[in-house]
Amino acid sequence: MSAIAVVTTVANRKDARSLARALVEAKLAACAQISRIESVYTWKGTVESGKEYRILLKTLD
Repeated sequence: MSAIAVVTTVANRKDARSLARALVEAKLAACAQISRIESVYTWKGTVESGKEYRILLKTLD
């Protein structure tokens, strides 16, 4: 097995903490790091931006 990093985003800090805690408690991730970010993306043909929370999970493949 190799160590890998998995990255996802959620809309708010509460969801980020909940998901990170659940994955670490279930031993699906060894560690989770939460960062507040601003994303720029296309949605329905328009360029949008918004605040999100990125979760970096360290796990095995």
